[in-house]
Order: sequence, then C-alpha cells, then structure tokens
Amino acid sequence: MSVIYYDVINLMALGTARQVPTLEALLNEADFVTCHVPELPETKNMIGAAQFDQMKEGSYLINASRGTVVDIPALINASRSGKIAGAALDVYPSEPGGNGDYFTTDLNSWAEDLRSLKNIILTPHIGGSTEEAQRAIGAEGRMSPFSLISLANSYSRRGFGSICQFRCHSRRSKSS
Repeated sequence: MSVIYYDVINLMALGTARQVPTLEALLNEADFVTCHVPELPETKNMIGAAQFDQMKEGSYLINASRGTVVDIPALINASRSGKIAGAALDVYPSEPGGNGDYFTTDLNSWAEDLRSLKNIILTPHIGGSTEEAQRAIGAEGRMSPFSLISLANSYSRRGFGSICQFRCHSRRSKSS
C-alpha cells in the first residue's frame, strides 16, 4: 500500500507514508481520500466542485471529520457523473437530533438526493461510542510510540490500494 498525505504544516511521516506539497497533488494521485480536519472557517467546503474535478476518475471519498468540510451538492454531482466511484460519510452539515426518519429535506435541502445515490454509504457519527471502540481507545492510549509506528508499518505491508489522506491545522496562534 502506498500512503500519501497533505497537511498545511510539514510533518514527519510515519512508516512509508509520504507527504505531498499540496491538496491538489494529493487529489490527483489518490485512489481513496480520507478527510481528517477540524471545523474551521478555512475548512468549510474544502472539498467542492473544483476539488472533485481534480480527483482521479473512479476514486473514493471518506469524510468522518466534520460535516461542513465537503460541499454535499458538489459530492452529489461528482457521484452522479461517475467522476468518483463512491463515498462514505458519517458527518453532515446539519444532523438529525435523534433516531427515526429525520434525515430529510427538512433538515438539509439535498438530503433526498444524497440518500438516493447507490454508491454512497451514510452512517451516523457514533463509531467511537460503541463498547468495542471504547475498549480499543483504552488499549491504544496505553501503546508506546514505537508500537504505534510498528502497527502503522504492518498496515502498509498488507497490500491495500493507495490510501491518501489530508489533515489541516489552524495557523492561528494559541493566544488568539
């Protein structure tokens, strides 16, 4: 597996991962793009029509960071046109307040269009709330940095396709 990543700051790579200089470079090369960014003014609609145009034909997008990072109407268009092969989301700009059939056009004007797509996986953002996830979080918290690097390296040798991600840190100082 080849792992590349983009970040607004220069970070030391783990394992065989390689940092690319721009988001455009990542989008041009990635088969899978995963989003790992905070919700900030500079990350709102960070993935929009222009970014989908830069992505490889048949690539995939996974957003499990914040709902405002991806321009959903642009995602719908990229999905319908076949530009991307699929996407998975567990965050949305406006989320239902409870269980039931609340993910409708009353909540988001594009909800029905998004739900109608056959190549999109939509799940609630609750993965960290399961018993299994809580046990895993506790176990990972006890791992040494060397164990984490070893784990990352083992995943990079298992023959997965190219998986690429980008992260974004605010450039604001901590005092602001």
